[in-house]
Amino acid sequence: MDVGPPSDRRRSWVRSPLWERSLDLLCRHQKQKKKKEKKKKKKKKKKKKKKKKKKKKKKKKKKKKKKKKTTKTYNKEGN
Repeated sequence: MDVGPPSDRRRSWVRSPLWERSLDLLCRHQKQKKKKEKKKKKKKKKKKKKKKKKKKKKKKKKKKKKKKKTTKTYNKEGN
């Protein structure tokens, strides 16, 4: 009964031929890989969104500075 992984010590798993067992393990491994990849993609998307928000804030600050400069030049011409 102790043949095979500790998580799966069912009689059916032990009785099944080796190639079936290896296929079963492969399928499990692939499913785990897919889950990990999805999590990584979600994390990357979240990080990208945060960076975009920061960039927008910086652009707004630059626009305010430009407006101040233009008002100063008009005042100099008026004086």
